[in-house]
Amino acid sequence: MYLAALAMVVGGAFVVAVGRRATSGRLPRDGHGGIRTRVTTLSDDTWYPSQRIAGPWIVASGVAIAFGGAIIFVARPDDDTGLTVAASAALIAGVAALVGALLAGRVAHGVVEASPAAGDQARPDRPGESVN
Repeated sequence: MYLAALAMVVGGAFVVAVGRRATSGRLPRDGHGGIRTRVTTLSDDTWYPSQRIAGPWIVASGVAIAFGGAIIFVARPDDDTGLTVAASAALIAGVAALVGALLAGRVAHGVVEASPAAGDQARPDRPGESVN
């Protein structure tokens, strides 16, 4: 159980770092982190605003995971209680990540709708229609 708690703390810290980079606008589009959908990766014009709006939610997700791991590590609960804490942390993290992803998609779609020049590929929400 303690190895899993340590993995949760380290993994949560990594997710927090990704979220902070997203919030500050320093998360590259060609990397592996962030909210990656067809519309958010369409261009830099859609990528950076969507990541900035999702960043705090990504941070919250990482904090939930790390906090759950820390509780398990410090409190040393029995196996059933530890699993409950881990599952609760995962649920909170999942909800935070989902909210962030939904907001990122909404922002990216708004950028595409407001500025047809925001991307140079086919519009993901309207197959066959060109952005230009």
